[in-house]
Amino acid sequence: MTNTMQAEPLTIAPPEPVSRPRALAGFSDEKRTGPRFRQRMVANVIGPDYGEAQQCLTEDISESGLFVHVPASTALRVGQRIEVELQDVVDGGPRSALCGERRFATVVRTEPVRKGPAPMVGAALCFDQPLYL
Repeated sequence: MTNTMQAEPLTIAPPEPVSRPRALAGFSDEKRTGPRFRQRMVANVIGPDYGEAQQCLTEDISESGLFVHVPASTALRVGQRIEVELQDVVDGGPRSALCGERRFATVVRTEPVRKGPAPMVGAALCFDQPLYL
């Protein structure tokens, strides 16, 4: 007795697409070394080109960097080295253990985020030393 039934070929569906976070510095491949967490905090950006700290808001943060919204007048440039000091949580959330942390960072990407009377620029910053979360 012979078996005339043939097994159907096995087909494997491709995985569902995963939304990728923005790449830093305009690189074609993702360069982040860890996940980012949405954390709205007030921070100060201190650069060599301005005498006093410029206040900004963080959008997200990871051990390797963060994304901030700064006034366009701050004029952050890709490759510029700055210092970032995390201040306090926005929206009345619980005080974060990150408050008071200071890190040197490099601007790796900028993009306009708001136009109008108070234009803002988004800046991706890469820390020189990791921020342990």
